[in-house]
Amino acid sequence: MSGRTESTKYQKRHPFNQFLTTRFVELARFPYIGRPRDEDFGPGYRSLAEGEYVIVYCVKNEDALSFTLCVADAAEALFGH
Repeated sequence: MSGRTESTKYQKRHPFNQFLTTRFVELARFPYIGRPRDEDFGPGYRSLAEGEYVIVYCVKNEDALSFTLCVADAAEALFGH
């Protein structure tokens, strides 16, 4: 069985992983799509919300991003929503 087939089966069983994979690929292609969070976390930080999740990341340079994933309760604590 090919690695690609195994990967597809895994993604169907684990939709959260598919969600993360999709978002991270999107962020790698378009690192500035998230909302700027310079005042909340410092220069270069941005956030992207999806459902009950918030991805907080920092654009280090055009070739490097740093990610943090927050679940809903953590997002409420961080952002006051």
